[in-house]
Amino acid sequence: MKLKNNIVTQNIGNELIVLDLDGNVYFSVNESGRFILESLLNHLSPEQTAKAAETVFQVSYDEILNDIYSFIETLKNEHLLEEETNPS
Repeated sequence: MKLKNNIVTQNIGNELIVLDLDGNVYFSVNESGRFILESLLNHLSPEQTAKAAETVFQVSYDEILNDIYSFIETLKNEHLLEEETNPS
């Protein structure tokens, strides 16, 4: 997963601020959202991210995996993700 080039993120305390410089989309994510986003941007799969988050946040795997997929959908709906192409 990759954010579009016009997206800026900034850590502020335990939150992560996400700002789309072109589309004026701004939101913040809490500590668990920050963990999820950073994991996905580091090329962990949603399943790998859920497994790691399960231990860190003491949440069930199924619950966090559902949250991860919802979060990804939110990023897509806000047009914050760049389409990644697979090399041929």
